[in-house]
Amino acid sequence: MKNFKSLLPFLLMLFVWAGCDTDDLRNNVDELENRVESLEAQVSAINDNMNAIRVILDGTKTISSYTLENGTYTLKLSDGSEITLSQGNEGQIVEPDITINENGEWVLNDKVIGQATGNDGITPKFNISADKYWQISLDGGVTYDYVLDVNNKKVPATTGGDVSVSDAFFKEVNVKGDMLEVTLKDGETYSLPIVADLKAQIVDPAKGFKDGVWTIGYGETVTTEVEISGDNSFVTVPAGGWTATLSEVKDGKATLTVTAPAQASVQSRATADNSTELVLQVNKGINWAIDKIKVEAKLVVASYKALYDADQAINVNGVEISKAMFGEACSIESDTEISKLDYKVYFVKPGATLTYNAPTSVSAKSLIVIGDNSADQTAKVVLKNRIQLNMGSSPAESDGYYVFYNVNFDASSTTTPALLAYKNDVQDKAIVFDNCNLTLGNKNFFELTTDGRYFNSLTIKNSKVKLNNSMYLVHIDKNTSTKFGNLSLVNNVFYAEAVTSGNGFKIFNSTNATSSLDKLVLNNNTFVNVCPNWSGMYYQLSLGTVDLQNNLFWASTLPANGIILRPGNTKIAGTVCKHNVGFSLNANTNTWIAFFGFDDNKFEGAENIINIKAESTESAENPFVGGTFDLSTGTFVPNATYAEYGAKFE
Repeated sequence: MKNFKSLLPFLLMLFVWAGCDTDDLRNNVDELENRVESLEAQVSAINDNMNAIRVILDGTKTISSYTLENGTYTLKLSDGSEITLSQGNEGQIVEPDITINENGEWVLNDKVIGQATGNDGITPKFNISADKYWQISLDGGVTYDYVLDVNNKKVPATTGGDVSVSDAFFKEVNVKGDMLEVTLKDGETYSLPIVADLKAQIVDPAKGFKDGVWTIGYGETVTTEVEISGDNSFVTVPAGGWTATLSEVKDGKATLTVTAPAQASVQSRATADNSTELVLQVNKGINWAIDKIKVEAKLVVASYKALYDADQAINVNGVEISKAMFGEACSIESDTEISKLDYKVYFVKPGATLTYNAPTSVSAKSLIVIGDNSADQTAKVVLKNRIQLNMGSSPAESDGYYVFYNVNFDASSTTTPALLAYKNDVQDKAIVFDNCNLTLGNKNFFELTTDGRYFNSLTIKNSKVKLNNSMYLVHIDKNTSTKFGNLSLVNNVFYAEAVTSGNGFKIFNSTNATSSLDKLVLNNNTFVNVCPNWSGMYYQLSLGTVDLQNNLFWASTLPANGIILRPGNTKIAGTVCKHNVGFSLNANTNTWIAFFGFDDNKFEGAENIINIKAESTESAENPFVGGTFDLSTGTFVPNATYAEYGAKFE
């Protein structure tokens, strides 16, 4: 067995404040910053070296060229990628053992953690958690688990004592002739050929490529460029109907043409794991260079209207939208303003805008608007006036559906709420916003102010909602005795450009506890600069059950404690409240709280929000440092430590 011992130095560092004058304090701060920077550099070196080892074990690439600077090799590989490898410096460290057993599996502290060799091999990735313990990821940084020692205890990233920084993974790293040789601490040597003019690189496709996967519609033929240098080249495709060809190579480049299967194929479990990789191979003499790309065939709908006209049902969050149910639909080919509803279903072409400007005398018994192309989200709905929900006291089967899918919904300039329940009778069967970008203004989103006006089901999912902080998603005001149905907010981003003072944001607002909501689902949402005031995001009306989990609440400034739930009934016969995190700065004493008066009012098993504090938004404790934080596009992707929280979009 070839052991990879001590590839991962686990740094244990703790500084001690000494002295009390200003110079001592400044020196200690500088020392702390240097140690933190060293720790961050060490984590980076760990992951770079683990990646390099995995490349060497894989054996599908060669080195085209390399540079050496300050003990770090930068290797340009035959697939066009670059990796770094650092020998490092010896030091006193605490290090668990990482080995490879006779089955080619990674072994961390005597526990098998995954395959190291072969096509199914993985590259472990390491991280430091918010509570200062080491973590390991086996899925490329999507999720992390704590590293455990031989006693099944978490391994800390800080400790007392004189511990120096080290990233000495290898005994030696040398170039000998046309080979890069890496000698591990146990004396075992591995090598990777250095071969100039051998290259196999698949250029990332311009269309359909995201997160390492090339998505191609069933039966669709697409192309991308490849860069090739060598004697012979060929491409292999997954089983199940895929085909691919390479054009003639000119000036080191060729065109790769790929056709997806005409329909989904049924494959056995044994072949399914390898069925999504397309492989490009090039050789020069006895050496081979290989590049791979994951391909996925799925339904890409060029026109939902065409499906609808062909009597196929379109399912949006359980609502079956069909011509048999809703009748003829209207296609919005270019910018169009409507002041009356001649249809119940509208399909908006990419780039076109449907402007809704119906007077208050017009009510919608049903209104369904769908962006026509599934791969394009540029279809737009603009409100100049509110949409009045009124399916009537004797509704038809097709009445009561208000569905918006794959559109940009702009209600920023309305002088009234976007949605209004208009009569004191049955208002809806389902209200759904799915895969939308919503822009809201100063007015509330949905109002049901008169007693007896209610909704059965309101769902917002897989959407981005840009809003004014001081507004209410649902407002019932004088409604004093109505029982509402379900409110579900799942996998959304709610964000504002800045935190504002005033009444604060609420997902549901009432002035009394005599009305009630049957069920609230608040899962996997990201809230940025969206703060409730002391009264809470959910305020006053009674609540039946709640499912509150995996949400991320973020604000640099909290005008008051960020209370999420403050229902009229003190004790909720609730179901789930767990795995929620909230971020704010140390300078702000307010915190995020799941329930008003948490310990007194929580139901059994409920967990409070985990509060994360930092000195500044640039601090490592900020969940978006190392991720993406873009207010201009509403894109907020937390770093690996907090990847399980908040919204995730494909």
